Amino acid sequence: MNTFFLTFFLPPIIIGVVLTVFIFLALIKANKKRELGLRSYAIGFGICAGINIVVFVVSMGFLGAHSFIILCGPIMIFSGMLTKKLIQKPALHNSIINFIYKSIVIVLIWIIAFSPFSWFGISEIINIPKKNVAKQELLQLQEEISSRETYADLTQFGLGVYKLDYEGDSFMLGNPFLWDIAQPKDGNIYSNNTRMVYDTCPNLKDEETWDDLNRGTDVLYDVKLYEGMYIIIIPDIYYTYDEPRFYVNICKELSDDIDLFQIVIYNREVITKLQELPGEKISRKELIEKLGKTKWEDVPRSQPPNVTRAPLDD
Repeated sequence: MNTFFLTFFLPPIIIGVVLTVFIFLALIKANKKRELGLRSYAIGFGICAGINIVVFVVSMGFLGAHSFIILCGPIMIFSGMLTKKLIQKPALHNSIINFIYKSIVIVLIWIIAFSPFSWFGISEIINIPKKNVAKQELLQLQEEISSRETYADLTQFGLGVYKLDYEGDSFMLGNPFLWDIAQPKDGNIYSNNTRMVYDTCPNLKDEETWDDLNRGTDVLYDVKLYEGMYIIIIPDIYYTYDEPRFYVNICKELSDDIDLFQIVIYNREVITKLQELPGEKISRKELIEKLGKTKWEDVPRSQPPNVTRAPLDD
């Protein structure tokens, strides 16, 4: 038998069976009759529902699943019997009022019986109009970004379509940055008041963080030319918590006054495809002069914690 079932489900189920028997015996003793009535089932239902709600609220939802499993059997039994007794109860003089009254009470019984899950369901239903509005806003913003200037289309290499955004913000140092419109987001995350509806590629034009881990070394960079755009492949594999990452930078010119965008790649096959493009190998010294990054060569390089690197050819 499954160990998870034995440890997670079986103990609460046993407790639920014992609790059901105990409540029935207590109600029969209090009622002094073997056959319980509407009032007795209402009391049993109230006890189970009350315990479930109190446990959920006090534990802030932490014990919600266990509480529901324990009380699922008892509360379903009492809910079913209470519903049955309510339906069998003599009707009021006005059949329409009687139907509406019983319908409302029965719905409330089962909403309480399935709480807290029913609360979440009701909340989702109430929030449907609000979510639809937010979804429309998100789609409109994505459409607006998709209509902007295409800086690069690298889909044939397994990457995305990059749209240029001139609006920038303090995080992007006011320079244009790229949206990767092949990577849609839910738009619930903001970066310095910018709603993240797609993945972004930062602009390293005015930053010192252009491959600073190779600072002071004499490495060679693969510089590829594709449709009037330079692709600079950083000659290292970076590992963060054993997750391999590759970096490439793209720009229209090898100049110190040009936007330089950084793309993070997690697939080695993409790098292999990029390396097949025509181009040349350029030394770091020559490349940093072309990109205007020489002033950072005298600054001691820093390696972020939990980051290691290996040669790209490994």
